[in-house]
Amino acid sequence: TYGNGTWVIVSDNSNFTLYSTDGGTTWTESEIPEDTVSDSAGDSTVSSYTHVVYGAGKFTAVSQSDRATATSTNGITWTRNNDVIPEISGNLSYDWSGLAYGDNRIVAVDTNGITVYSFDGITWYEGSQLSIGSPIDVTDLTYSQGLFVATLVEQSAGTSNTIAYSESGLLWNSQTLAANAEWQTLAYGFIQNQPKWIILANNASTGSGLNVANIGRTAKARADIFQGQFRAIKIWDPGSGYINPDDISFSITDATFTVAVEIDARVGNGVLAQPDFINRGSGYRTSTSEITITGNGFADIIPEDNIVVIEGVEDVPGPGAQIRIDGIFDPEA
Repeated sequence: TYGNGTWVIVSDNSNFTLYSTDGGTTWTESEIPEDTVSDSAGDSTVSSYTHVVYGAGKFTAVSQSDRATATSTNGITWTRNNDVIPEISGNLSYDWSGLAYGDNRIVAVDTNGITVYSFDGITWYEGSQLSIGSPIDVTDLTYSQGLFVATLVEQSAGTSNTIAYSESGLLWNSQTLAANAEWQTLAYGFIQNQPKWIILANNASTGSGLNVANIGRTAKARADIFQGQFRAIKIWDPGSGYINPDDISFSITDATFTVAVEIDARVGNGVLAQPDFINRGSGYRTSTSEITITGNGFADIIPEDNIVVIEGVEDVPGPGAQIRIDGIFDPEA
């Protein structure tokens, strides 16, 4: 995994790690501290770390041989966290199929579909179980565009035509695919400038080895009401996966309206959501940041009537001054 300028690899049969700070050209060995707590037989175990992820300013690795995790801010010096994964009655195997960071949390899922989550990699909580109505084996988990998405197969058949997805990593939904296969892994990307989830089967599958899913995060907005009057809609989560504006539906409930709200659905690529704060700090602080948007993301502020508000003008226009707007050409203006 990559984060903070560093690539990190964990070993699934030891507590050794590798890290690279030059883009993967050279690698250096590091080590996660061993378990110093002896069991009843007087032995101490070396955890078997199978997955590592970067998020919330640190690397987090999970062990499949015990309930330990390990955290590091730089991928070099590690802190072992003993017995922090909750003991869950049922089928939690600690045989992790995936580990992902998103929406300010780390989510781990085992082969049986049981999840645990953490906000710092140290304190962990019991999550929910992925379910499609029959016993499953989860094969992969990833996060992109506001969604945790998992591939899975039915235990009885060894194949499935379903993936599971969640906005929070807690409440899970399922999406039916076009074909059955031993789905193994997945990734998010753009095909012909349209957002797609690409699901791949393992090499033992016959027939379809690739599937495409159109799923995304639901956009969320709040109405701006002032003195009993509706003024605007403020989008605090633009959602993802929207392709055709005609497919977007609105449900408006207002029993006291006098004039119906006019709706114009638009879809943009590269729209930024509201920022998430990992640590707000204390007292009064100021900070600045610079963000480069790739796409046509925008703040959709539409002027009303025949008034145009212009900001950042260096000189005050005098009488008879004309304003020319790029992309709008009127020879009579």
